[in-house]
Amino acid sequence: VEEQLRKEQSQLNEDVESLKWQLQTTTTEKDQEIAKLSEELKTVSENFESSSNEAATTLENYTKVQEQYNDLESELFEVKDKLTSALADLLNSQKDKKAIEDTLQQERNARELVVREREDLESNLQVVTSEKTRLSQNLDEYVEKESRLEENVKSLETRIKEEEQIKCDIESKLSEKEIENERLRTELLEYENELVHKIEHSDLVNELKENIKSLEDELVEKKQALKVQGGRLADMKKTIQRELKLSPDSTDSITDLQKSSNGGNKSAMGVATVTNIPVSHALNNTSTGQLITNGAYEEPVNSEYLKHVIIKFLTSRESEAVRLTKAVATLLHMTPEEERLLRDTLDWKMSWFGSKPNLGEGQMAKTIPPSTC
Repeated sequence: VEEQLRKEQSQLNEDVESLKWQLQTTTTEKDQEIAKLSEELKTVSENFESSSNEAATTLENYTKVQEQYNDLESELFEVKDKLTSALADLLNSQKDKKAIEDTLQQERNARELVVREREDLESNLQVVTSEKTRLSQNLDEYVEKESRLEENVKSLETRIKEEEQIKCDIESKLSEKEIENERLRTELLEYENELVHKIEHSDLVNELKENIKSLEDELVEKKQALKVQGGRLADMKKTIQRELKLSPDSTDSITDLQKSSNGGNKSAMGVATVTNIPVSHALNNTSTGQLITNGAYEEPVNSEYLKHVIIKFLTSRESEAVRLTKAVATLLHMTPEEERLLRDTLDWKMSWFGSKPNLGEGQMAKTIPPSTC
């Protein structure tokens, strides 16, 4: 049993020495890596203030791991002391074998714990390495962005200078143009005053004044003529009203009148013809409404028919009067030009945007101009 304990003690010592050497080697490497990472983190923290907290957190975690490692190392020394005491106790008494075995088991557990801690340190080292890579990439991106921003700032400054120069040029030209404009305005005002003075004392103005006076006199004469024509128009209206009162049935249709005019006396009376005279003149110079003659005798039926057609034409709406245009043109023996003029006049009155037909001017006009009184 003692031999076995010595072998186990020897093996345990070897394991402890090996573990101690590994721990020392790992500690040295980690110390070097920690120093290197600390320098890199310090450099990155100077360039990236936003990443300093993360680096500080990582460093703090690493410090905690280091403290844990120191605690484990202390615990290892304690275990070693306990193992030495246990071995001494084992040599003195076999009763302590169980305690030694328990201590050995604890040592194994401690060794496994150290292995796990080492794995955790390697994992943390990978995290630190990844963080370092990310910070390096962020540093490159930051440098590139800063370079682009500097170029943009320089470009904008150049553009602003150019715009300011253009603005100054425009303001200078505008000032010159304003001065030139003021000078031209003054010259134009002088020319206008001179032109007005010349016009007021020119022969053309005097001649125009005489023409205006002559036209005003002519206008007065035309107004008087219009008043006379207005009186005639009033007489014509009275005649039409009187004819309507003399008619036995003013509401008879044109069809009934046509039947009466084409009745049984047609063969005895002959075919009537309409005198080719203006309607207004005929209505103004007759008191009986008999406008149709046929040689040596008068035909009242056709006169009645003509009267009702004209009254129907004058009192109907434009859209209804258009349908009576052909009948009026036939009864009054109008030429095609006169019929077209009558139809165009009705179309113009019904249209919003149509052009007024040419109705002539002066004494030959086919319409009475509106009164200017």
